[in-house]
Amino acid sequence: MATVQCTRCGAAAEGLTAPPFRGELGARVMANACAACWKAWVGELTNQMNERRLNLTKPEHQALVRQLLAEFLKLPAA
Repeated sequence: MATVQCTRCGAAAEGLTAPPFRGELGARVMANACAACWKAWVGELTNQMNERRLNLTKPEHQALVRQLLAEFLKLPAA
């Protein structure tokens, strides 16, 4: 597992073992998020889905989740 400089917590920590998604967003997460912050995001995603009643089959909800993910992990712009 590679060490990354996490954009959310600022620590040099263990990164993810594999990209969480295909494509550019998955590569950005892989390069900029530590495993601990990714785990925190998964919990936050559950909260957001419940509070906002998100349905991931809807494209507008998918876009919102991508936006929330980028904000939560403080990912650099693409």
